Amino acid sequence: MAVTFDIDDFPLSNKLKSELINWVMEYERMLEQTDYGEKITHNTTLLVKSHDEKGWRLYQKIKLELGDGYKVSYVHTSL
Repeated sequence: MAVTFDIDDFPLSNKLKSELINWVMEYERMLEQTDYGEKITHNTTLLVKSHDEKGWRLYQKIKLELGDGYKVSYVHTSL
């Protein structure tokens, strides 16, 4: 059974919510550009690394804003 969460279910600042939405959209564009992982190039590898670094920074911000009341984990990007 899958559980779906809405970003508005969490007490995050509007700025962080916007950053998260942009980060997800960036990943979607990366998937489309690589034909969903079928056409990976050296440039793709650099994009994935950059995206993963942004994700890690967002993860840190999320943990800070949510505090100890939530368990937050981060899974590194892969194609």
